[in-house]
Amino acid sequence: TVCSARPLWKAGLRYGSPPGNKPACAPKRCWKSSGSRHRGLTICKKNAAEKLFAAAGSGLAGGPVVDGRSIPQQTWDPKAPEVSATVPMIIGTCKDETAWLIGNRDASTFTLDDASLRSKLADNLALPKSDIEELIDIYRKAHPDAKTPSDLFFLITSDRGTRMNAISQAERKTEQNQAPAFMYYFTYNTPILDGRYRAFHTAELPLVLRLVRYPNAEKLSKHLAGSWAAFARTGNPNHSGLPSWPAYTTSQRATMVFGEESRLVNDPDGEARLKFRSLPPQQPRAGRGA
Repeated sequence: TVCSARPLWKAGLRYGSPPGNKPACAPKRCWKSSGSRHRGLTICKKNAAEKLFAAAGSGLAGGPVVDGRSIPQQTWDPKAPEVSATVPMIIGTCKDETAWLIGNRDASTFTLDDASLRSKLADNLALPKSDIEELIDIYRKAHPDAKTPSDLFFLITSDRGTRMNAISQAERKTEQNQAPAFMYYFTYNTPILDGRYRAFHTAELPLVLRLVRYPNAEKLSKHLAGSWAAFARTGNPNHSGLPSWPAYTTSQRATMVFGEESRLVNDPDGEARLKFRSLPPQQPRAGRGA
């Protein structure tokens, strides 16, 4: 276990309470759905974990709720929290977050053709056909290594949700002008399960802890572990084995791309970022994992 007073924010999955949640309504829903006569922590003691998870709902429906006490207000919307303004942060996402978050519940996303790519994007992004076509063109140009429609699907859906959230967090952190934010983007396609899940959600975390199964990830693991350790000690992730990693700013958008060969890139997928920013913010939907 790595303990640090400095936050490392994984994935940008959610930086506020789900839209429409009133204080404590999610715990009440869990209590009512569980059929338990108990309340509060007693629910956890008296019911099987499987029952509690089922009551909470699928996807990320069991997330934190603004209750007016423990979480008195939205944590990152519309601005970064003042309580941690002087604390540095690392914020980052994986290239294929949704290979797990969506693919794990919809196996068809691993075998898409051009037509089903468009239909699945329309279903998951709720965007007009013209926007979907533009996004496909942008990503085909920016990612010539995306060989299949499924590659494009996971790239686009990951960036629309988690990555844009992470960028918003980094921007709001830098607006405070009190402590730096360091942005990363994890692109290593893990060979696990014949490479099915690519650079999936949380794929970097075993490498941070130096749990290396595949030889081609050894150097990457040293880069990650060294950065996390340096950040825990000093609030700065730079170390001798890694290219220079400056703090994130809205003028340069410096991002450490962690792959087999880690490198610094300013504003990776900048054209896609601008396109996503021109669209209405994505609204989480019940049971959705991204």
